[in-house]
Amino acid sequence: MTTVGLVDRKFDGDLRSYETDLGILLCYESDLQILMAASGRHMWIYTPKARTKQAMLLATNVCLSVCMMLQGRIVIHAASVRLAGRTIGLMAYSGAGKSTLLWELLLRHGARLVTDDALPVAVGAECRVVPSRLPAKLWSSDLERLALDSDTRRAETFGDSGKYWVDVANVRSATCESSLDTLFLLEPEEPAVSLAMTVSSERVTAATKLLYLMQNLHGIWMVPAYVGRNLFPQLARLAESVPMHVLKYPKRYDALAATVDEIRACLAAGTPK
Repeated sequence: MTTVGLVDRKFDGDLRSYETDLGILLCYESDLQILMAASGRHMWIYTPKARTKQAMLLATNVCLSVCMMLQGRIVIHAASVRLAGRTIGLMAYSGAGKSTLLWELLLRHGARLVTDDALPVAVGAECRVVPSRLPAKLWSSDLERLALDSDTRRAETFGDSGKYWVDVANVRSATCESSLDTLFLLEPEEPAVSLAMTVSSERVTAATKLLYLMQNLHGIWMVPAYVGRNLFPQLARLAESVPMHVLKYPKRYDALAATVDEIRACLAAGTPK
């Protein structure tokens, strides 16, 4: 295998992505390598047994997203559910409360799970999404709040990260492919900034949607620039086709119900694209 060059690195260089003549190579520290074929249809994992957990996390998360991008799909950093007969995506940066809102919708508002963290979209005549059965991830504080028992949670995702794999076998899940109806960009406000319970939403224009989508592509840092260029026409089509709202709310558990009400109001209003 010939290495063409370094694409990017994260976490002080511990996580590195390379372009090679066979595809994309991801290296974690010195002894874990995952090679994703240029076709996006095969993945090879090289790791000592002690690294199996980390390899599983990377392979089923960011590496799977890269494979789907290599196959021509858009992969948004978003959770997704079926709510009131509509498929919605919840975009947010890591730690913004995406998973917390997702599980609020699943356990207390009758939603069905589509995906937990990465939302693949096939852009054609419609923007279509396929449900995932991969385990979800939750912070330990959310596990306690939602009273998820020890049979539901699994091992921590990385070391003592405080985030756990969660089995979704007993969660109401979407079972078939569907059209993506609406995207929400989550912008929670820290309690120290906002003590009020105000929840609001704002419709986003097509040009701004395109910018937000580019900022929220899952795993895009790992792929060479030509992959992003090839995906740009589909991103533009997605921005034109699917409504998006910026959702602002206090980052507090007692604001979750009002946040869900705002999501339902946006869906009921049927805001134009």
